[in-house]
Order: sequence, then C-alpha cells, then structure tokens
Amino acid sequence: MKLSKFLILVLILNSCAKAPQQVSNSKIKYDNSKLVTGILNYKVPGSWQRVQPSSSMRVDELVIDPISQTSLAVFIFPKVPDLVTANTSRWAKQFKEGTLSESVEQFNQGLIPITVYYAEGDFLESTDMMNPAAPKLKKENFAMLAAIAELNDGAWFFKTVGSKEIINHQRDNFNSLITSLRIQN
Repeated sequence: MKLSKFLILVLILNSCAKAPQQVSNSKIKYDNSKLVTGILNYKVPGSWQRVQPSSSMRVDELVIDPISQTSLAVFIFPKVPDLVTANTSRWAKQFKEGTLSESVEQFNQGLIPITVYYAEGDFLESTDMMNPAAPKLKKENFAMLAAIAELNDGAWFFKTVGSKEIINHQRDNFNSLITSLRIQN
C-alpha cells in the first residue's frame, strides 16, 4: 500500500512540474539598461524555439532540441577584468579532470569581440547552483558550447550544455546565431 501512495505522489509532483512555455519567435527587445547600455539583436535558427526564460537571470532561452529539452541560455553581465579567462576556466572545471577536451576561438563580429568556447567530456552537473560545495552528478559524453560577446560596458553570454551528440548536431545553428549578432542602433 505504501508503494502505491508513493507512486501517486510522484505522479502528482510530476504533473505540477513547470515545463518551458513557448513564446513568440518574433524579435524580442529586452530592457537591459540596468546591466549594459548596448543591446544585441540576433537571428534565432528556424528549428529552435524561444521559450519563457526559466530563470530571472536569463534574458532569453531557446530550446535547441525538443526531445531532450536541451536549451541555450542567454545572460548579460557587467564587464569585469579577465572576463573571458575567468569564465572559460570556470567552465573547464565543470568537466571531470582527465576527460576534458576544449577549444577557444576568438574573432570580431563587426565591432563586437566574440569568444567561442567548446568543451567535451564528463560533465559534472551541480545539484545546487548556489552552493559550490554541493554534490555533482556526472554526465558522460557531454559537451558545452558557449560564446561571450563583449560590449563596452558588459558582456552577453550564450551557453548550452547537453549530450555531445546533440551539441555537435546544433553547432552550425549556434554559429549562425553568433555570426548574426548586431548592436542595436
């Protein structure tokens, strides 16, 4: 009898879980005036679906693989010294030592310095993002694809993590989005 009550509770909790909400794929303008003065526009690949961001820290969220619910998150942060090095080093530490393979590419998209970071290996997913000492879940054969677009007073971050197969399948779409970046006039 206890098992059936437990299964009912699990079903109820799962039905209450918040699924990403689809929103219009039209051009969205965000008021990020409190973070940076420059606004970036970009073209979302046709197969990706814009959804309501799952966190207030995200200014945009795009589901890049609906089956696995792998998404690309967009963040904006004020510019700090060693922004690129600090973040790529932190991202590398999210992979199990000895399994990491990574690459960094830097280029200018118009007047925007861009850094694209790719890593693959065994990803160590935090069970509590607010607690660095929290236990980690090991996810084998995972990859991360991220880009940092540096504006004069801040940076836009585009980041996705998922199975290596999905991330590598979406690399051309990711590159298309990054090369479409334009500063709004």
